[in-house]
Amino acid sequence: MQKPKEVNILGIPYKIIYVDKPSDVDVHKRESLFGQIDPWTRTIRIFDQASSEENLWE
Repeated sequence: MQKPKEVNILGIPYKIIYVDKPSDVDVHKRESLFGQIDPWTRTIRIFDQASSEENLWE
């Protein structure tokens, strides 16, 4: 099964971006996150890599 590239939330389409490092999820690179929604750019950034918790701040 393929991962979705877009999702419709309350009638608004959001683009989904998958990243390899949790530190890349935060657009401002301030926090290590597993997912983030940006209502201004209508994007959802998701951490999508199987790794240990020690690698959260790569």
